[in-house]
Amino acid sequence: MELLGLLLRLFSALFLVAGLLALRVWQVIVPQRVKAPISSYSKPFFHHQNATNDKKKKRQIRVMAVLGSGGHTTELLKLMKRLKREIYTPITFVVAETDKTSQTKTELDWKPNDKDSFAIIPRSREVGQSWSSTVWTTLRSFQSCLGLVYNRRPQLVLCNGPGTLPKRVKVL
Repeated sequence: MELLGLLLRLFSALFLVAGLLALRVWQVIVPQRVKAPISSYSKPFFHHQNATNDKKKKRQIRVMAVLGSGGHTTELLKLMKRLKREIYTPITFVVAETDKTSQTKTELDWKPNDKDSFAIIPRSREVGQSWSSTVWTTLRSFQSCLGLVYNRRPQLVLCNGPGTLPKRVKVL
């Protein structure tokens, strides 16, 4: 009975991963113009007088910064201080649920504005966690990352640290 339950979980996880992979392939391969509504193709009926002002507005880039524990947060915040905040906004700071210091350190060093936000995700592996249970916690973390990236749609992802990068690259 336990074996049947384990197999059922395994097949459901594989089905979920296959479905999400198919969705991501569709997002990458199908051109944006096919997914755009018809109204975006039509020309406006009148000319906007503010068209020149629209061109002067700076483009904003949505950023997702994945904060690691220990010195990785400090390194990432040093890197981010070189970013122009008026262009690279809004920023979503991703923090592991068991990381108690990164959010506080970021609030003190970066001083996030109203557009910035923090997202808490489950950690894929705790220090000292058995390797057999790592599979399930990593799948749980991966699922959380998929939803986060899908909802926030970052245009730039900043991350460092050995435990954060591979999982986020798979999501993108």
